Amino acid sequence: MGAAIMGAALLLGATGGDAKADGKGDELHARLEAAFETMQKDDCPGALTQLKGVIDRRGFSALSDSLRSFAYEIGAYCAASTDPVTAYRYTMAGTALDTASPNIWDQRLRLEVVGKRYAEAVATVEAMAARNPEALNAIEFRVLVQLSRDLYRDAKLRPQRKRLLALLTAPVYQPQEATASSDGFRKSYAAMLAEDGDKAAAVAMVRRIEEPAYLIQISVDPRLRDALPADFDGRAAVEARLVKAREFAGSHSGSLEAVLEIARYLRQLGRPEEALATLEAARPDGPQAASFTDLNDQRNWWWDDMARSYQMLGRHDDAVNAYRRAIDLKEGGRLNVSQTINLAYAHLAFGKSAQAVAAVADFETGGYGVSAYGLMQMRSVRSCARFLLGQTAEAKADLDYVKAHDKDDPESLTWLSLCADDMDGAAASIIRRLDDADNRSRALLELSDYDDPPPTEPKMPFEGRMDSLKARPDVAAAIQRAGGVRRFRLQPGEF
Repeated sequence: MGAAIMGAALLLGATGGDAKADGKGDELHARLEAAFETMQKDDCPGALTQLKGVIDRRGFSALSDSLRSFAYEIGAYCAASTDPVTAYRYTMAGTALDTASPNIWDQRLRLEVVGKRYAEAVATVEAMAARNPEALNAIEFRVLVQLSRDLYRDAKLRPQRKRLLALLTAPVYQPQEATASSDGFRKSYAAMLAEDGDKAAAVAMVRRIEEPAYLIQISVDPRLRDALPADFDGRAAVEARLVKAREFAGSHSGSLEAVLEIARYLRQLGRPEEALATLEAARPDGPQAASFTDLNDQRNWWWDDMARSYQMLGRHDDAVNAYRRAIDLKEGGRLNVSQTINLAYAHLAFGKSAQAVAAVADFETGGYGVSAYGLMQMRSVRSCARFLLGQTAEAKADLDYVKAHDKDDPESLTWLSLCADDMDGAAASIIRRLDDADNRSRALLELSDYDDPPPTEPKMPFEGRMDSLKARPDVAAAIQRAGGVRRFRLQPGEF
């Protein structure tokens, strides 16, 4: 239950002045209080029935804006999973009031994103920026990232995406999540500005970016690379950011996510032992755990980071056990998707293809809230494992899915084609990506040169095929057209 709903409940005991002399206000107030109490008992159907006896009765419009907003908020919360049409109607009515809480704005945006009402979702973000910046800043960061990605998938929605990115890179947007950064939005917006001929604005936007992952992507993006110094050093950028991340974690001791950020930078620098020690000092079941304010959201990701660090160190059993501990935890209140897929990839890297297939077997039973990107990842790892096991027919079925949904995750088809030893297919995939402005930088990063991994880190059984792919004349020509690759003194991945 949203904290805003709980806070708004105090209104029920503090607004007796809303009661009308004829008693109708008292009656509606009592009905609203009953609906709230019913909702608290996890009886949303009952609460909705009671609520109709408030919202649909004469006299409701005479209640204060605060009470009416609260009534709509209860209705939207309770109807969201069973009657999204009614839920959305309630959110629209509630957010029309100046007293609307951040919670009902959040409900409105989520319903629009889930319902693929993308134009309306952008309008909602604009309305929050203008009327309730507090609500915009409280929106879960990943919801806005998902909205931007969804808009990207439809070229006809490019104007709406540009409007969205303009807001999410403006001073009005200051996300509440401690480590949330607008740098990803800045990178995307800078690219759009450059495409539209506004080079000066694009350069100014790039100069506001601090996250090394995005700077590294920009360094191979022909649209933006000139905004960086010619001698840009990705390793120096990560080292500088690591210093700031440690300072931030020191001043934000309640942020477990800040600790995970440090561990990620250490792995990029090829220092997995330090990453592991950093994580161990912040165990979610250790003495510091009580101070973490984001423990529920980050606990599974702490185990994920432990597993990644173990994997770099070649500690198979520890990596697998860490992923399983993460899987046992809920992800966003639902069955865990991310670490289940990551476990399958770990099995594959350690040469255990049958275990990789088994790791994702439960996805067939349903109950998992898997995104389009997640489905591509699941299909890719399962297909690769089946190719390696000689289960060609089953592997090809997943490969066909990946081909048909290439736009959901273009990297998957390249990777899976390499696994299947289909060098022509891998070449066609990487060339398409190199010739596409929005996918070019990711493709160039895959083809760039990096430090050798720690000798303990397992490799995918087909990893050597990437060098053969790069050496093909058709791929080499596409790399040249795209502006060329770079050499990074870092470990690949996690960009």
